[in-house]
Amino acid sequence: MMQGLEQLLFPEYRLDWFGLGPGSVNKTGALLATLIVVSWWFALRFRRWGFWLSLLISFLFGGLLLQSASRGGILAAMIGLCIIAAFGLHKAYNSFRGNKSNGNYTWRLWPQLLALVLTSGLLFYYGKHLSVGERVASGIAGQDSSANVRLEIYTSGLQMMKDAPLGWGGGRAGYAFNNWYQPLGKTGDYLSLLNSHLTWMVDYGLPFQIVYVGAWAFVLCICFPRPYTPLKVTAFAVWVTLSMAAVFSSVLTLWWLCLLPALLLMAVFAQNYRFKRWPKKRAVVGWLGLGYAGLLMLYAAAFLLPSSNRLAASPDQVVLNTGATPKMVIVQPSLGSLGGKYGHSLREYAAELGEVIIFHEGASAYTTESLVLSGEGGLENLQTVTSTRVLLFNPGIENVDPMIEALGERDATIILGDLGDWRQERIWSAVAEEHGNIHLVTVPGAAEFIPNWPKYLIERAGDISDRTSGEVAVVVHQDKAF
Repeated sequence: MMQGLEQLLFPEYRLDWFGLGPGSVNKTGALLATLIVVSWWFALRFRRWGFWLSLLISFLFGGLLLQSASRGGILAAMIGLCIIAAFGLHKAYNSFRGNKSNGNYTWRLWPQLLALVLTSGLLFYYGKHLSVGERVASGIAGQDSSANVRLEIYTSGLQMMKDAPLGWGGGRAGYAFNNWYQPLGKTGDYLSLLNSHLTWMVDYGLPFQIVYVGAWAFVLCICFPRPYTPLKVTAFAVWVTLSMAAVFSSVLTLWWLCLLPALLLMAVFAQNYRFKRWPKKRAVVGWLGLGYAGLLMLYAAAFLLPSSNRLAASPDQVVLNTGATPKMVIVQPSLGSLGGKYGHSLREYAAELGEVIIFHEGASAYTTESLVLSGEGGLENLQTVTSTRVLLFNPGIENVDPMIEALGERDATIILGDLGDWRQERIWSAVAEEHGNIHLVTVPGAAEFIPNWPKYLIERAGDISDRTSGEVAVVVHQDKAF
């Protein structure tokens, strides 16, 4: 029995109610933070006994929050509780002031204060034994990789907003960081920017940002407790708590975390409708102005931050080294042939490549001087893109004859790894022997992935007007690159 109690109080792993992979414990922490804050509605609504019920519930949820060791959840809960305390104490002070009879009951506050101090001390002691204090201290001291990478990702996220005013496209924020902003040499892969707000604003661009910031400002304006009601105080604190939890992790992808805040918002709407207590126009304008001022500050910070890339992007394309020459175009990058972080490879050779345009979906009816395909397929791009030269990385063998016909008299270079499919090398070797305009290059020690593949683009570009003029298009095909 004692062993079971010890496992319950001191679990081997961080508390995770959802089992959703990376970041799941932070979703658990966000839920617990909102539950802790909402439990204090009882203390605000029922003065005599509500405090003790709120204290008990928040103590239990606080222990579970410490088991999750979610620093973002802990900080969000603390901010929400500070809001509850500030409005609650202000209301209590106004109630006692000017009413001398209330002074006879001030002695009731002392047991409550003593209970608060005692439960806070117990939670602090419990968190210390769970090593939560060490985790928080390491993050503050800059000795925790999880905290350090967040600063790196958040500053990159601001630059991504600046570089792609219309957004990178739904679900591509993590891809954009992994390829174009992550420091060279680092290998971490991120599905998001570890911040729900920043991830969505980077994904969908400025039009979405204006609506999104306005929506948050409107919700906070509606819930702001003026005039004071316990429901409004609780709703306001819960929405702020959820917002802060989403700052430190992508927790809002679990949509039903918003269910409790949404119910509170609906209750506030009903209360406002019943008592005709809608926010004044100047309050709405003030909250919207505050939100948009914050958005402008984010963009100002983005322009002030140093950047090593000359980059411009949209949901359809990425342009590296904007304005440089020669120009290269990549369409649907093949992760198998070019690697999952092909952006790293391009950035390593950026100074020699000039401007590189990456189309995510396709480039129909495009005219250029050199065309490059990689991976399986690519026949459609070969047929629709007009060029004088073609460079192929690991081309498939399903449509050899149609590809030869589409090549026509164009000069073509085929690059294969010598450890790849032997049938692929045999077929294309025979094609190269039969057609004088087709040349075969094998890369020693390579299979499907061609290491340092951009150097072959440089070599081909070097054959075109000494890479001082003209346009070089690089088209790489795959079913899906994301």
